Amino acid sequence: MKILRNVIAPLLVMTAVLLSAPAWAATVTNTNDSGSGSLRQAIADAAAGDTISLAPGTITLTSGELVINKDLTISGPGSGKLTIQRSTAGGTPEFRIFNVTSSTGTITISGLTVSNGLALFGGGINNEGSLTLDDCAITGNVAKESGGGVANRLNGSSLTLINSFVTGNSVATLGIDGWGAGVYNGPGTMVVTHCTVSNNSLQADAGHDAYGGGVYNEGSLTITGSKINGNHSTGGGDADGGGGGIFNDNQLTLATSTVDSNTATGGAGGGPGRGYGGGIANGGGDTTLDRSTVSGNFAVGGAGSDSSSGGSGEGGGIAVDFDFVTVDTSTVSGNTSSGGAGNGSGGPGSSHGGGIFNQSFAALFNCTIATNVVNVVPTGFTGDGGGIYNMYLLELKNTIVVANTATVDFFNKPYDPNVPADPSGSVYSDGFNLIGKTNGLDSVGGPFDPASDWLNRSATEVNLGPLQDNGGPTFTHALLCASFAIDKGDNTNSWGPATDQRGFPRPEIVGGLIDIGAYEARKNTPPTITNVLSLVTMTCASPSCSATISVNVADADGDPLSVVWTVDGKISQTTSVTGGGPVSFTGSYLLGAHDVTITVTDPSMCRATWLTTVIMNAEPTPCPAGVFSYSVSGGVGTIDNNGDLNIRYDQFPAPNDNSYGLNAIGWSNGHTFGNLSGSDKAGFQLRDPNGVVRLEFYIDTLSATAVTAATPSGYKSLGPFGGDGRVVVGTLTPADIAFDHSLARNLNNTGYCRIKVVNSVNYADCTTGGINLLVNSPPTDANHATYVISNSALLKWDFHNTFFVTIKKAKLDSLGFVKETWKVEPDLVALHNSPAKRCPATTVVGASCSLTIGTQKISSKTVQIAISNKSTTADAIMTALRLSWPAANGMLVQVKLGSNVVYDIPDMAWSATGVTLGAGGSQPLVSDTTKLLLRKNTNYTLQLIFQNSAVQDLSQYTSTASFGTGCLLEIL
Repeated sequence: MKILRNVIAPLLVMTAVLLSAPAWAATVTNTNDSGSGSLRQAIADAAAGDTISLAPGTITLTSGELVINKDLTISGPGSGKLTIQRSTAGGTPEFRIFNVTSSTGTITISGLTVSNGLALFGGGINNEGSLTLDDCAITGNVAKESGGGVANRLNGSSLTLINSFVTGNSVATLGIDGWGAGVYNGPGTMVVTHCTVSNNSLQADAGHDAYGGGVYNEGSLTITGSKINGNHSTGGGDADGGGGGIFNDNQLTLATSTVDSNTATGGAGGGPGRGYGGGIANGGGDTTLDRSTVSGNFAVGGAGSDSSSGGSGEGGGIAVDFDFVTVDTSTVSGNTSSGGAGNGSGGPGSSHGGGIFNQSFAALFNCTIATNVVNVVPTGFTGDGGGIYNMYLLELKNTIVVANTATVDFFNKPYDPNVPADPSGSVYSDGFNLIGKTNGLDSVGGPFDPASDWLNRSATEVNLGPLQDNGGPTFTHALLCASFAIDKGDNTNSWGPATDQRGFPRPEIVGGLIDIGAYEARKNTPPTITNVLSLVTMTCASPSCSATISVNVADADGDPLSVVWTVDGKISQTTSVTGGGPVSFTGSYLLGAHDVTITVTDPSMCRATWLTTVIMNAEPTPCPAGVFSYSVSGGVGTIDNNGDLNIRYDQFPAPNDNSYGLNAIGWSNGHTFGNLSGSDKAGFQLRDPNGVVRLEFYIDTLSATAVTAATPSGYKSLGPFGGDGRVVVGTLTPADIAFDHSLARNLNNTGYCRIKVVNSVNYADCTTGGINLLVNSPPTDANHATYVISNSALLKWDFHNTFFVTIKKAKLDSLGFVKETWKVEPDLVALHNSPAKRCPATTVVGASCSLTIGTQKISSKTVQIAISNKSTTADAIMTALRLSWPAANGMLVQVKLGSNVVYDIPDMAWSATGVTLGAGGSQPLVSDTTKLLLRKNTNYTLQLIFQNSAVQDLSQYTSTASFGTGCLLEIL
């Protein structure tokens, strides 16, 4: 083994130490540029194969570069601890830091920073031999032509960068083009592993092009596990700027790496330059991307001057100018192409291919091309292809191109017969592609196979997650819950990749279901919510009170869950739970009703939602000692008191009479009311804590005696002891109960005629001699036997009752009502509040509810008509359906009401004169009437299902559906 030399700094300086020999071969005793004890002298004194180890400090060079012409290792303590720099003092000559000239052996430099070099090429380091840089920082160096940070120039030279940073370097040219502000690889070989090339800047002189803000390659370049970000390539006036991150002119392989936030800009001027390949530009040779991400890059055309239009912006992510680019299992996302700004009468430049611009050969396999942007300015040149703009040859397989911003996601330049020399695009699909909008590529005979490619898919259908760390070496777009891309990939081709971009295994080819794109979704079960109340009711003594809602959330996959609590549309709390468990939310609520929505979401954005209503009731006004007041308006309340029970029931509209009353019919102008039997009572039930009805009774509204001038007190409240009043469950005596009643009637659609009844005393503000009708009531036949609803406006014929009932404490005591939670509620079966007409035995029937559905065009095998039963009190039954067609050979095979099949006789021809199904017809409806039922206050769909031939033969039909009594229907 050759002698090993160490350079250390025992106090402030560095020394060279012989590790394999008993004496020092060379000693660095100062930080001088040269002379005895300097680093320059230690390098000159070292023998081939020696190692020089350096300690922390700063070595400042003033006379010139450090030339290495032998096999040598220089090992520093770390790039953050040792800096070797060119002096910043005025008058310092221009030179780089290291110049490797050896063509034999290997030179290794590690653990140091190279800074402030200045040269024509290789501003920090120039390599013409075989050089490895490990744990180095190449920063703040400048070149006038190429390789601002480091240059690998000669054919046969090799440069390896490992765990290093090339950042903040620049190239500014004078009278020439510029190449590689960070790294320049000439015809040699370069390998970059786990490195960052960032924030380097290339500015070419006027009329000259700029190639590669971060990296320029003219030889063989392999980049693995690295980041190329924040670099800039700007052409000189009227010249092009290409490859903001990387410009390739030969052989480039990019694996498990990220190229992001780089910019390529054309030079400004009267003929402004083109900005292309914001992330990567391929100017020649072959580029291969594998499991990598190109994101957030910009290609911007140069600004115009002297009334000229701006330059074009092409390929925000990748521009393929010449030769071949292959992108495999990778993501191209969030890149932008923009035409340069125009000047004066000149408009903005054209912009093409926010993600990828191809005018040569490109192939995309298992890729995701999404969220890229083409900035289209209405006054400028056209711009398109948010994801891809193709004008030559492009091959795709198992690739997503959706959710990009432009007129279309995928633009393929068509052939122009008027300009046959113009290039045009050709697309070759290997199937299993998922594409958004295109400029006609979905036409019959187009390049995509309708059996295995899916076009015109929306961003919502594909449901991609944001570009983020989903595991693996690079950012990806996850396929979120129910994404259309899941399980739609090619499961038959053995050449498919074994992993997705993250390195996660794809399912087995045999029996597996591969996803489209760069991301393979894992099997996922949506989360669940259980143990939650639909209604929470509380009493509050202040303007607002708190309430706590508790639920259980679960996820069968054990995923971390996000639980969001929303109150009245505003997010109030977000809780994180791993795998599931109990969660709760305590909120403050004002008096009134509040909607609380609980939403639980897993990482795949699968979610479950539950709506709970919180009702915060005001504390009731205290009653005199020993007396409890209870008010109910069509609902159920809870009582807890041992005094008298005072009940006030406000009955409006009549729950069972649809507002117009059971017998409120058939009156003529001037008719006097009487004969109130059967239509003027309210029922109440008292239930114990076990829900058992302990007392049920009807309160009669008014007596059967007509009010006249001679008998003004004929209308009186009889309570449960006369008229329609009675006790159904339990017993009552007059001593057990007290009752009052107030009635208001809308007799003329303009106002209420009010009567106050307090036991036997009548107070009226209506016409004396009876309560006279001012307009005709709804019509009946001459014998008052049948009433048909014919005018919806008459539904204003309504009545408003209020009942006041007191059950005495002694009666409550006899029922065991002592400081326990009981319930009082109206008896909905016994609630009527309309006066009856004097004609006896009037029969009330509903309308026939015949709905003429009308003339309908038949454009598909199934015709659907939406029907709603608007009645709040009555269900309806379909009794018949009559159909007719102009054509006589139509075939109706099935009729559905909602989800129920109500007619099913295949291949039955109908005559042009019409056919009736059901009552009065030759064909039956189903015998199960529950399937023919239209529930009250419910919407339904009536479906007529035809044979295929009927669609061709029938042009239109008319139909009438008949329903049973008591309904109130309309066509939606």
